Amino acid sequence: MGYGSDGLSLYGTEPVTVEYFLGTDLDVEKVAFTFISPEFFSGEDFYYIRPFEGEACFYNNETKNYDPVDLSGGGFTESVLAPYLSAENSLVVKYTAEEGGHFGSYLDAAGAGGDREETLMLKIHGLKKKFGNFEAPRGLDMEVEEGALYGFVGPNGAGKTTAIKIMAGLLKPDEGSVEICGKDALRFGRRQRISLAMCPMSLACMTI
Repeated sequence: MGYGSDGLSLYGTEPVTVEYFLGTDLDVEKVAFTFISPEFFSGEDFYYIRPFEGEACFYNNETKNYDPVDLSGGGFTESVLAPYLSAENSLVVKYTAEEGGHFGSYLDAAGAGGDREETLMLKIHGLKKKFGNFEAPRGLDMEVEEGALYGFVGPNGAGKTTAIKIMAGLLKPDEGSVEICGKDALRFGRRQRISLAMCPMSLACMTI
């Protein structure tokens, strides 16, 4: 996974280690991790984010190992924190997600390599969007490799603009997946979406 310090959030699948500096001008009596209410994730604005699910470990300064901990247990007292807090009151936590997902953060380009999956800038599968009884696009599949110039052509009502709006994070699809640089674009946060540009109508295009 990766860590976005601006949004205090995580993304990806690989373990990520975060160091929390609590300040040297105070005595730490207890540390608690507050979980966001499920209602926060149910709205249209934050549908692309989900609560963290997986294993959390504190770095033990005495044994030099990572010890699994339960973040939902109501907090950690001074005595429990003793082997984990450094002399500077910093706490190192390693997070490992149960499965891939978006927790917010940066848009990282896929590395170049021999595997074609690594050179794909855009990958769409089974994209669908309904407007009443009308559906457009209807199961769109497409792949665009890095550096390619792609023409998105079709008759009026085919779903071209709708698909581009979905790619840019302006519209939520009913079905399907969109990956940009190997990341789930449907879970992008504000920081990633401002990295995309869209020109509507006759100039419809998208730059990444």
